[in-house]
Amino acid sequence: MEYEDSYGMHMKTVPNIKDLQSGTVTSMIHAKLRGDIIAAALGPGARLKINEICSAYSVGLAPVREALNRLAQEGLVSHSDHKGFTVAGVSKEDLEDLTKARCWISEIALRQSIAAGDDQWEEHIVVSFHRMKRMNRFNDNGNPTPNPDWEAGHRNFHSSLLSACPSRRLLEYGEELFSQADRYRSLAAMANVSTMFRSTTSHQEIMDAVLKRDTELAVNLLLTHYQETCRDLLNHWENAMELWRDSARNRALASSRSKGGTFRAG
Repeated sequence: MEYEDSYGMHMKTVPNIKDLQSGTVTSMIHAKLRGDIIAAALGPGARLKINEICSAYSVGLAPVREALNRLAQEGLVSHSDHKGFTVAGVSKEDLEDLTKARCWISEIALRQSIAAGDDQWEEHIVVSFHRMKRMNRFNDNGNPTPNPDWEAGHRNFHSSLLSACPSRRLLEYGEELFSQADRYRSLAAMANVSTMFRSTTSHQEIMDAVLKRDTELAVNLLLTHYQETCRDLLNHWENAMELWRDSARNRALASSRSKGGTFRAG
């Protein structure tokens, strides 16, 4: 079974819940929807209709509602009495606020991680960096698109830097903010403007400073890395959003010609 978002965008196949091999029903639905929201397969403002999701996954109301409530707590989904559940919106102000919060939390977490990190932590950073470095950032298909393997490796590398921080809650907050930031990057990528994001602060520089235990330099490089990405998108905001809406409409026209049942999120 396939589904569409509010623009009629033709999305990935939704697996029957009976085929999922591990985890609870709620966790699996949460993971699937969360992944599609972060990847911008479900765009800002797309309505998430509980009955249609239940039908697509062949499950009852309770696990779907619980999954959507979790996503709302993570800032990826909004809920109102009138509209029900929708994918959270985006704005310049939200991106700026998100970047500030990421910088504040990441600075504390990185300082704590450098102070507490051991040899195993250092090895984890090096391995995750080299795995990411071996991957192509974009798929070479004539119209470069983000490589999901690189995206996963990129997130794993950034998580490894902070992983020795002893505060579980701080790391959890950081991961939630990372997911929200990734959604902005995905929207830009779907609008074919992701190639403009070329931070002058490299992952190699950040890793080297961390491994040298140069805390001040490492913190400065990491925060600059976040801020440069934010600034790039803000400088191209109108163009990025226009391109994304145009690409969404084009996919809507293409998907309208497709046959078969759909789960329409919108």
